[in-house]
Amino acid sequence: ERFGFEVAMAGRERVAERGLMKAEDRERRDECARAEVHLVTSIPRYEYATLPVLKPGQNPNGSWLLYAYLHYAEMLEAAHEESQPPPPSSEHRERAGVVVRESACGSIFARALAERLARGPAISSEVQCGNDGFCVDVALRPPGRAGDRVMGLLCDLARFSSGVDAVDWDAFKTSILEQQGWKLRRVWTPQFFLNPDQGLALIVEQFLRINEEEKRQFPPFGDQYRQASS
Repeated sequence: ERFGFEVAMAGRERVAERGLMKAEDRERRDECARAEVHLVTSIPRYEYATLPVLKPGQNPNGSWLLYAYLHYAEMLEAAHEESQPPPPSSEHRERAGVVVRESACGSIFARALAERLARGPAISSEVQCGNDGFCVDVALRPPGRAGDRVMGLLCDLARFSSGVDAVDWDAFKTSILEQQGWKLRRVWTPQFFLNPDQGLALIVEQFLRINEEEKRQFPPFGDQYRQASS
């Protein structure tokens, strides 16, 4: 990610140096960069939420510097939020949303479940999150932290057609996702349809519990910023 960002920036500078970019275009580009920057990373937040303390005389390595940059970016975001007007009241807040990713291994049930969670408990989610081989059917997002994912739902067995054995691949996929920090819940459709209300209640209960645990373990950077500033 860092390499791709540096190459892209270097490419723009070379174009500008050769006179292929007009002066007004450069000014417009710089103005856009000052107004808004989108930083995207595939690194889970828990990996850089707390930086290890460097010993006296110890030089930071590349991974520490990258994590420190991500940490700093979130601190800037918190400072920016502090300067913004207060959010609208709850009756004017945006409704929970569902983002559906295209996938050859899609599930109609997963999409319907995500839409039901958005309508009732107002939980936002991504359907078919990740690539086909390691897809999380429904990734539930915490309120107010759109980039984070608290919990993943796996509906029935894996539908990845390239796997030699569906059961073996499902076990392998689940272990990899859990190593990446996913909190997973398996939803079996025959059991779910016996009592849909109870199935939804169990999902919501686990989601709220995991969300509270995450907030205690990794508080939002806005809270850390306010504590450091006070």
